[in-house]
Amino acid sequence: MSPRGTWANTVADRAEFWYVRRLIPEETLENAREEINTCLHKAQRDNPT
Repeated sequence: MSPRGTWANTVADRAEFWYVRRLIPEETLENAREEINTCLHKAQRDNPT
């Protein structure tokens, strides 16, 4: 639950989330970053504001 928009009839002006992504030995940091960025760009494309 977001701490913003504490009243039932309000909409928060922003949202925050935490993302935990751990590397496995075969992965590189760059590959993990690319995966995260791909997910974020897809979310932005699918949910424009």
